Amino acid sequence: MAQNEFTKSNEQTGLPSQAVLDAGLNVFALDLLVESFTEVAGKSTEAVEFTYRGVSIRLQVSDKAI
Repeated sequence: MAQNEFTKSNEQTGLPSQAVLDAGLNVFALDLLVESFTEVAGKSTEAVEFTYRGVSIRLQVSDKAI
């Protein structure tokens, strides 16, 4: 899988992939989402919030990752 510099440097930050799978989420899709978001957001800690199909979603670069 392609990664950007941000995701490479923060690879060990957060939940392991198995925990994401156990929650019923698609790890590959989540990886793509994070990669795309960090390419756009860079090092900004400003959140992006939206509702998609009735689910509230909030994306924000962790201040611990910067």
